[in-house]
Amino acid sequence: MGKIQIDHLPEWQKSIIVFLALIGGLALIIIVGQIVYENFTVFAIIGVSLYVFGVLFILIRNRIKKSRHDIESENIKEDEDVPTLRTISLNDLFIKQTKNTPFVLFGKYGKFQISGRSIPEDGCLFFEPIFDWVADYLKNPNSFVVLTIDIEYMNDIISKFLLRIIKDLHQNCNYFKVKWVSEKGDADMYELGQIIHESSECNIEFIEK
Repeated sequence: MGKIQIDHLPEWQKSIIVFLALIGGLALIIIVGQIVYENFTVFAIIGVSLYVFGVLFILIRNRIKKSRHDIESENIKEDEDVPTLRTISLNDLFIKQTKNTPFVLFGKYGKFQISGRSIPEDGCLFFEPIFDWVADYLKNPNSFVVLTIDIEYMNDIISKFLLRIIKDLHQNCNYFKVKWVSEKGDADMYELGQIIHESSECNIEFIEK
């Protein structure tokens, strides 16, 4: 019999599976105590104690993981012109924001973000690792993917690169949505979002800030 794999599941689904396993273990301990030892009270106390310990362990573990992720994905203040690429984990992509390039965070669980200014001197060089990551990610994508785009300015070449990413995700994900964030009254960015919407035919939610 093959081993059950849950590593690809979102954290909330993993937590549900573990909670159910804990409840099943609690019930088993109480049943064994009642049938075999005919001592319901003692085994009920033991089972409940183990259950509470398991729940606390899961909550603490998830809190630690979230804290680590928040630290790693913090939008670092601009301090240089050359984009710095690194991975948060094996499956996450992070590019630090600079004066001319945006902050990029593509998470393996389907939460993507691009924000800031996007006028790199070499657009191909900047987007190449993003294209590579997306191509690899789409081999086994999350069923639910949301891309938040909050860019204050981009040139025509960058908008074409962005459209390519959106089309790839739209065509290969079960559910894909873009949140297009722009300044209130910024007609140019709103119009660009409309053009991308018509070209990609994907679901885009327009948000003013």
